[in-house]
Amino acid sequence: MRTFVILATLCFSYFTLIANATSLNSAALEQCMDEAISRGAFINVHRMECLKVELKKQDDQLNAIYKVQFNQLKPDERRWLQKGQRQWILYRDAWCRFEKSLVDMAPNFYVNELYCLVDLTFQQVQRLKHTSP
Repeated sequence: MRTFVILATLCFSYFTLIANATSLNSAALEQCMDEAISRGAFINVHRMECLKVELKKQDDQLNAIYKVQFNQLKPDERRWLQKGQRQWILYRDAWCRFEKSLVDMAPNFYVNELYCLVDLTFQQVQRLKHTSP
């Protein structure tokens, strides 16, 4: 039964990852993930590298948007944005550690965690873009 649960979780993670990769709106990530599949044996190692590159890109974009918005706000609004962003980072990291805990085999849990970080960071980038002052 435990093996079935692990396999089901892995399949779900794989299909979720592939299905949601396009929602991240990154052709580079999608191409990298496709190449990882074609490499075979070390597929998750290659996926982790793809996700690390994408996470860096999303983090850089998030920081740039945050700085622009921060500089356009009044002092009291800045405090709320700063507080909200700090709380969001705590939420993102905790939630992704939770998602990582759902899979008990390496390197799959690292893939889950990285994908989660990329996905939530992408969502936050979109949120900040759409709430500009």
